[in-house]
Amino acid sequence: MRLRLLASDEAFVAYATCALALLVLLGSLRRGQRRVALQRASWVMLIGAVLVVLSATLVGSSIPGGRVNLIPGVSIVALNQDDKRNAVENVLGNILLFLPLGSFGVLAVRRGLVEVTGAACALSMCIETIQWVLGDRWTDIDDVLLNTFGAFVGAAAALAAVRVSERRRQPKIS
Repeated sequence: MRLRLLASDEAFVAYATCALALLVLLGSLRRGQRRVALQRASWVMLIGAVLVVLSATLVGSSIPGGRVNLIPGVSIVALNQDDKRNAVENVLGNILLFLPLGSFGVLAVRRGLVEVTGAACALSMCIETIQWVLGDRWTDIDDVLLNTFGAFVGAAAALAAVRVSERRRQPKIS
């Protein structure tokens, strides 16, 4: 996948998802259900993030003569070549694209780091396989590695935030 910046369709899905998640959050908070509110809003955000990922990776943007790279590190090493901007956008874009999947996966599904990261890796492998089948796409093992790393970072950040939040809620014993 050669990642392009989010087009208007993906941006619209992202904005609409945020608005819907806010409505879900406020509705549940009005009923005094903090934990339920967070989980429901996280589910909405997770579904929206998956839709953005699928739209960004599978809709449009075919590359004439797309290629397949099964050698880990080739796209990442491209950071040292002439077209550094494209390489940086590709690397950072692949990481950032899956970061919300990791964080909202933890908050919505209430699973741990390994399960959420594994699910994101599986999704990334499915996307790369579909891109290969469609042809005229860039299918790259580095995309899977970078997407998985992004989901891992997102999941780790969410787990850390949950732990900090739980510690703050515990009464201090003197």
